[in-house]
Amino acid sequence: MCGLVGAFHINEGRLDDVVEAMAKINNRGHEAVGLAASDGITIMPYRRQGYVRDACTDQVNQWRSWASNAVRVGCNRIIGHLRYSTVGESDVGLAQPIRMISPRFGEFFFAHNGQYPFHKQLRKQLEGRGHRFHTESDSEVLAAYVASLDVPTLSEAVMKLVEHVEGAFSVLALSNGEMVAARDRYGIRPLWYYKDDDGIFFASETGGLSNSSRAKKIAPGSVIVVTENSDSIDVATHQVINSCPSAHCIFEALYFSRPDQRIGGSDAATIRRMLGKALARHAPVDADIVFAVPDSGIPSAIGFAEESGLRYEPSAIVRNYHSVRGRSFILPGVINRSSAAQRKYSVSSATVCGKRVVVVDDTSVRVLTIPIIVKMLFAAGATEVHVRIPAASVVDTCCLGVDMKSRDELPASCASEDEINEQLVGATSFRYLPLEHMLLTCNAFHEGWCSGCFGGKYPIDCSSTRALEILA
Repeated sequence: MCGLVGAFHINEGRLDDVVEAMAKINNRGHEAVGLAASDGITIMPYRRQGYVRDACTDQVNQWRSWASNAVRVGCNRIIGHLRYSTVGESDVGLAQPIRMISPRFGEFFFAHNGQYPFHKQLRKQLEGRGHRFHTESDSEVLAAYVASLDVPTLSEAVMKLVEHVEGAFSVLALSNGEMVAARDRYGIRPLWYYKDDDGIFFASETGGLSNSSRAKKIAPGSVIVVTENSDSIDVATHQVINSCPSAHCIFEALYFSRPDQRIGGSDAATIRRMLGKALARHAPVDADIVFAVPDSGIPSAIGFAEESGLRYEPSAIVRNYHSVRGRSFILPGVINRSSAAQRKYSVSSATVCGKRVVVVDDTSVRVLTIPIIVKMLFAAGATEVHVRIPAASVVDTCCLGVDMKSRDELPASCASEDEINEQLVGATSFRYLPLEHMLLTCNAFHEGWCSGCFGGKYPIDCSSTRALEILA
């Protein structure tokens, strides 16, 4: 999971709009920030580690210089990327957009959200053709593949990517002549756009667009090509692949997306609230109060309270925003995640002391945060602590864009709910929402999910070697 933002405007400027959009979807990745801006003649890159608010500020000399130059030369087309690493280390050298040069259509920059499971095989083929790689990133492999194709334009190369490469990707690519947006055939990762009289704007989430009510989803298997035409822009849509079953990552609905992200005819917050209701029906509790592990667990906790008739208490757990910024799940490394979880939350003893409590979290993948919360609640005087998770247990790794590389880091892959509770959590009771209930709830909002990590279906056989034939 990463974040993409792009803008192509008739008039120069709008850099502030792009930066603001990136800040709004910083939830999708905060390891590094990258931009590439063009005036149609030259492309200017900028990359820096950290959050948007730290990397894109006048307090940073590198940013001040880059932004001044972009405005001075009149850049009117910009793409941006927010990094969440799934392949390769967390390093500014792996920040995107990635610069490539094609012998046919020249310099371009490539930004990718998702994961390509066959990148090692494709890397070997490209190395055999003389390409030299600088990182271990699967995104660099995809960018190099685009550069290697014998086609006259960037847009045609990206169409070949969509046609031949079976992986999880939403893409924004920029040359001096074109801006190209694309999604894979299954629509695993989101990408939206909004067009008005002044130009076109792209973002991974609707919350990153200036007019989200008019946002349109880029269809799976399709490519949008934006070019300049005198005092206007031309926007052309190409449906490269049709009739593939939709497989939107269900983790987007459960955790990754902002609560206002549109999914189907509703939003992520509504789906999470309905999952909380389903959880209350499946695993009811005789308790005094319900509350959430903030922030993404809040809608589900409200739904659980509504369905069960228990009082929702918003102040039982307080998130320490100034101690730990961002989301502990997407921090690189187990030590970083555990340390962040310990510093991130505080419990109100006045609220929980002497009470039987239900604490609702969004998911529990590595089971790192919830044991810390349980200990804090008992230490604050709670007499019973019941943990409820409005998602199924994660039992398998992900090769399509979520950082879950090994089954060894997934307790539910080899242990039952009761065993996880006894060995790790230490709660009065601990329950997940079964997969069939989770899918039944989510299917009411959108048809077609990738739920492979929960023991469901992956759209792609990640053990396949079909990718070896791409360049044959």
